[in-house]
Amino acid sequence: ERFDCNGTIKLHINLHHAYIHIQHNDLHIAPTDFSIPDWVKDYILQNLDLFPQVIYAQLIKQEMPTFIRQKQIHYWWSQYMTKQYKRKDDAYDSAHDWLYEKGYEIIVVNKEPARALGFITGFHKKLREQNIQINECDNTNNLTFELYVLHAEVDGTGYPLGYLFLDNNGNGVSGAQTNIITRFLEKFREYGIFPQFFLTDKDFAQISAGQTVWPNAKIQLCHWHLRRAVETKLKDTHLPKRDNYEPMAANHEFSFIDIEFNPSNTIYNKPTKFCPKEFRSHIWNLMNKHLHQHPLIPDISQQNLTSDIIRKQAVLEMYTFCKENSLVRV
Repeated sequence: ERFDCNGTIKLHINLHHAYIHIQHNDLHIAPTDFSIPDWVKDYILQNLDLFPQVIYAQLIKQEMPTFIRQKQIHYWWSQYMTKQYKRKDDAYDSAHDWLYEKGYEIIVVNKEPARALGFITGFHKKLREQNIQINECDNTNNLTFELYVLHAEVDGTGYPLGYLFLDNNGNGVSGAQTNIITRFLEKFREYGIFPQFFLTDKDFAQISAGQTVWPNAKIQLCHWHLRRAVETKLKDTHLPKRDNYEPMAANHEFSFIDIEFNPSNTIYNKPTKFCPKEFRSHIWNLMNKHLHQHPLIPDISQQNLTSDIIRKQAVLEMYTFCKENSLVRV
């Protein structure tokens, strides 16, 4: 690591003397010394499948010098690990070359307007060989790295069918993300995968792609993602700038809804928060209860209610709670 310290060392050597002039204009942090004996490096290289802290513990038992710290072991472990998969400095090009080298079936290669790379793991072939039907797929992503996975659920066991790395950094044109995910999912449809259920988070690109590729599949929000979205919204300290609520339409569907109880009415529109803290957990508990109601599941009185009745009772219960507590925004 280099620092902008203008550090110089000048040596003038004659027959009998060496004159050394050292100049250093910035007292920056001292560089870390990662030097370790060669036998320790060899041990790390032979045990890369272990975590660095485990390797360090084992080396301590082998009387490794006490001046060597765990961060030095982690440094060399990460250096050797990187050499196993890093082919180029650019992450996209490096991943492409590694997948090609290892013989993976690459199904999406996209450079513009958004870089994307998708590949198949091979699990779909193994499941097909055993005549296992895939009825449920989960398409999820990590928002930090834009890493998507098509995940099949079979008898409670998960199988990652394929991965898609999407590196758009927000610079892609409108619709590019949906088009790339659609191309990714279409490949699995070509392999005969037609799930009855498609679970996703609240990402409209995923939802649109799923509806396009599998129009007969039921698109469902993942319970975990749903709860996170609801709780995040309830904690929001800013009031919405736009009001999309239509009280007349709501009253037309459910007559018990008061058209005067709406955010546009200045009588009720006085909250300083979207939802006060004391009401948040109860709202989620109501939603969670409603999520688990179904015509095939008897209620507490052992009656099987129709889907219309379940919906009406759910709306009534939630609406009543909001109105009684003046939660007009909620």
